[in-house]
Amino acid sequence: MTDLSAIESLAITKALKADRDAVAAGSYAVDVTVRVRGTVDVAADTAKTPTVSIPVKEVLALFIARSGATREASLKLLRECLTDALSKGVEGAGAVDAAADIDAAFKAEVAALTASLPKTPVKGAVKAKLAVEVVGAADDLAAAAK
Repeated sequence: MTDLSAIESLAITKALKADRDAVAAGSYAVDVTVRVRGTVDVAADTAKTPTVSIPVKEVLALFIARSGATREASLKLLRECLTDALSKGVEGAGAVDAAADIDAAFKAEVAALTASLPKTPVKGAVKAKLAVEVVGAADDLAAAAK
């Protein structure tokens, strides 16, 4: 048996997409010879700014906890705002539009925070133009597995 190079293994992986849902549980004997021909283009690795999901509940909890003397008033106001936002639709878009300065400040802080995060390495995309040909298959093994 010949050891495959990394690019040959990658080509086979890209060419042969298995459908796990089409195979029932069990033990199967296989003996298949496959020819894979074509090209594999591997793009250079890059780096990207990581995406961030803002934990809104945690932000609100910290905001209220740090409200000091106005904590109870902040909680009451939060309840009122939740009720208003939900009664106007789950998006609450009208409230955000009315408070454009808050939305702008929120977006600016998120942008500043994400810009300060270290870049995340991203492996280059792999594009393959491949033809797969089954050169030989042992039918008796496939039949024996049934």
